Amino acid sequence: RVLEEHRAQVLEDGKAIDKLDSEELHQLRIDCKKLRYATEFFAPLYGERMEDFTKHLKALQDLLGTLHDTAVMPELQRDLLKGTGKSKLKRMARKLEDKRGKEAEAIMKTLVERWTTFSQAESPWMTAKKPTAVPRKTPKSAKRRESHWAAAQQLSHSAQVGAP
Repeated sequence: RVLEEHRAQVLEDGKAIDKLDSEELHQLRIDCKKLRYATEFFAPLYGERMEDFTKHLKALQDLLGTLHDTAVMPELQRDLLKGTGKSKLKRMARKLEDKRGKEAEAIMKTLVERWTTFSQAESPWMTAKKPTAVPRKTPKSAKRRESHWAAAQQLSHSAQVGAP
């Protein structure tokens, strides 16, 4: 249930992923991170399918992180270059910003493709076989009690049968 609630939130956040602004993409990344932590916690219960799901989730989170870095870079550069007065440094920063903007377009295409695959994938916890009940071992002390009880019943029965 916990996993499904987190996944539902992620799917809701990313419903129109190609139309989200940088803040919405950042929130999606945060929610992906929460879901990833939850899947890592429950992974031993679901095995390899959960590990694969978590890897795909991590890849989405990485793409979203790169997009966020690209979105905040211009403001960070302005803050870092404030008061330097060095036009060559500022030109280089603008080139870097342009380069990152072009990279962001390619990353966004990849993100949309991977998102589509992720959003249509079945949840490992929903498709996993239910664990089968494992018979409990009876502790030795309980076996002794059962043995003593059976012996007592047998003696009682023998006494009743042999009684006049």
